[in-house]
Amino acid sequence: RKNAYFLELSRAITVEFQVPCPEGLKYLNCQKVAIKYAVEQYQEGNIGVLLGDQMGIGKSMEAIGIAVSLKLFPVILVAPASLSINWRNECLKWVPGIKPSEIVILEGMKPHLIPDNPKIIICNYNILQAWVEVLVNQNPKLIVFDEIHFAKSSKTQRCQACLELVKNTKAFRLGLTGTPIPNRPIELLMPLKILGILSKVAKTDWDYLMEFTDGHRVQAYPGKYVW
Repeated sequence: RKNAYFLELSRAITVEFQVPCPEGLKYLNCQKVAIKYAVEQYQEGNIGVLLGDQMGIGKSMEAIGIAVSLKLFPVILVAPASLSINWRNECLKWVPGIKPSEIVILEGMKPHLIPDNPKIIICNYNILQAWVEVLVNQNPKLIVFDEIHFAKSSKTQRCQACLELVKNTKAFRLGLTGTPIPNRPIELLMPLKILGILSKVAKTDWDYLMEFTDGHRVQAYPGKYVW
């Protein structure tokens, strides 16, 4: 019954839901749908959510609305380096009462202690591996992976860093992307694992590959078969 409810909610266009925001600002109806969906998933005890709204909808505002609605601070925002300043500006705009000093943008490959217990820590994918231990020690309540398709390949350091980060925290996980499957279904596997929601669609990595990537045996040469 709950699965059917969440399926319908994911398809909704508008909902009755109040999201705290600074005076003079308001969330769009489609953004409220995403926020309500994630909030209720959290309240149901689920560990993560993937928001796949198309580009231009305002997924960064949705993520901020989720953090504010659930009061999940501190927040770690993992994003492409080019979006770090934009994330800082959006947080200053949409998080009620936040101060510039409460937002930290990490830089460089030499980690150091983060002072003053910030509410929001922004780290780009390129340096995440170096900062995992420091970020874990911040005891985050929410980890947002912006453009989570950046971590689609298990062979990359950025993907392994994302897995290491979530493995050592109990934070709620939120993935944002307008292109959850850029080219092939296998590219969604690692984002689902990072968010802890692979079990929603398959019991194991192998089951996912068999179900969604047309996994089958072929003969490489006489007597030798490969998948």
